[in-house]
Amino acid sequence: MDVVAGVLVVLCIVAVIQWQLSNRKRQGAELELQRTMQLFDVSLEVNSTIRKQDLLVKIMETSSRIMNAEASSVILVDEAKGELFFDLALGAKGDEVREIRLKIGEGIAGWVAQTGKSVKIDDAARDERWSSKVAKRVDYPTRNMLCVPLVSKGKIIGVLQVLNKRGDAPFTDRDLQLLESIASPTAAALENAMLYDALEKSIHALKVTTAAKERMESELRIATEIQMGFLPRKSLSVQ
Repeated sequence: MDVVAGVLVVLCIVAVIQWQLSNRKRQGAELELQRTMQLFDVSLEVNSTIRKQDLLVKIMETSSRIMNAEASSVILVDEAKGELFFDLALGAKGDEVREIRLKIGEGIAGWVAQTGKSVKIDDAARDERWSSKVAKRVDYPTRNMLCVPLVSKGKIIGVLQVLNKRGDAPFTDRDLQLLESIASPTAAALENAMLYDALEKSIHALKVTTAAKERMESELRIATEIQMGFLPRKSLSVQ
């Protein structure tokens, strides 16, 4: 009887272990499916427009929603000046934020842009890399944050960061991995938008130059015709 009871106990333990393993696999599969759907959502959003300003808005709104964060920002790299800048900033103090420039290596975003490494900050104010330059302008307290590089074709073109996870909870390592996954399609779409933006500006500049040239040529032609009008005409004598 003791042997039978022992066997039953062992079988029960094995059954519980198998159920736990099966449950963990199921939960893992559900999380992976959720992550895949979230990335698919991101891809749809960032590829729905080629215009840079519209794309930046979509990136920030989508990142905040998926990461369950209060805010998100994209800070671009100005290679010529070795600085980071906010090409787009939402809110009442957006104009002030756009005036802010961070040196590469300055602040957490600057550190990410310099090293190419992602970072999870549980207490931003206590981090030695923290710069309050932006927070002071917008009067927005940052509790915790994630910051990842935006890399396209091996080059860092900016950083993506999300601020303050909702519910006063900290960001997790899994959150950081998800944001890194979001950054990949985001960087590709952003570079395409930046190239398109540069092309549009070049075309506009060419049109302006061409219009100015045509206007100048027209004015010169009119001036020449006026001058010719002042010249004495040769009279024709009839033989």
